[in-house]
Order: sequence, then C-alpha cells, then structure tokens
Amino acid sequence: MSDFSHLKQYEPGANTATLHLPIDATLKDGFGKWIDPTMTMRAAGQSNAAYFDAISRINTKTGQTRRLAQGKIDAKSVENNRRNDRALFPRHVIVGWAGIAGGDGTEVTFSQDACKAFLNALPAWIMDEIRNFAAVPENFLPDTAPTQDEVDETAKN
Repeated sequence: MSDFSHLKQYEPGANTATLHLPIDATLKDGFGKWIDPTMTMRAAGQSNAAYFDAISRINTKTGQTRRLAQGKIDAKSVENNRRNDRALFPRHVIVGWAGIAGGDGTEVTFSQDACKAFLNALPAWIMDEIRNFAAVPENFLPDTAPTQDEVDETAKN
C-alpha cells in the first residue's frame, strides 16, 4: 500500500497568518516609521475546530445550513453570515493585531472586546476581505509546505 503521509504538511492546523489590512497606517513606531495595520489570525474553517463547531451550531439553529444546501443564497444570508463572523472571529479566529488605532489616534491593545468593536465598525467590504483571507487554507500552511511556484516548477521537470 502506498504511503501518502507527506500530504499532512498541507493541513493548516493551528498555524497563524498575518493579514495586512486595507486601511491607512495612522500610527508610527518608536523610529518614526509608519506601522502597517495587520491582524494575526487562525484559519476560519474545519482545521479550527472551535470556530467550525460554533459556526456550525449557529447555522444549524438558524436554518442557514439548509438554505445553503438548497442553493438559497441572498443578501440577507450574506449579511447574517457576516454578522456571525463579526461575533465569532474575536473569540476563535483573530489572535492579535498591530497598528490598529482608535478614534483618538492612539494604538488599541488587542482584546476580544476591542476586536469585536473594531470588526463591528468596519465597512462590509473590509470585513469580507478579513473573512475571505481566513477562509483560504493555503494562507495558513506551514513554511515547510512548497509554494505554488515550487509545485509548478517541479511539474515542469
């Protein structure tokens, strides 16, 4: 029987990744250099059991799972999913940030409460960028996994 254990390297697991947010830098570090606003997060998918279980419970309770299975996706469903993620991401997906300023221009220390307030204040399109990044397992692969360019190069040989 063939051994395919090497494929385990493609499992995101508990790895984290950093997303550069599409908002302007408003803070400078101690050397006067602008700090790029970033979030450190875990994957929002099956490899993150806490998130996956929580969103599955919500979707089952609200009937969202059934509507999705029936192909019933509308603006209300999308907004409900976004609202659920605004509540769940601070607890299960986002684990830290840098360069996030409050309205007074000072850096806000990461906490679940601060994160929830920040996500609730974001326009939908930025929240969707965060959600989309967290939903892509490739963003969370360990550094030992080959990049797509490396895979393509190997395929040529």
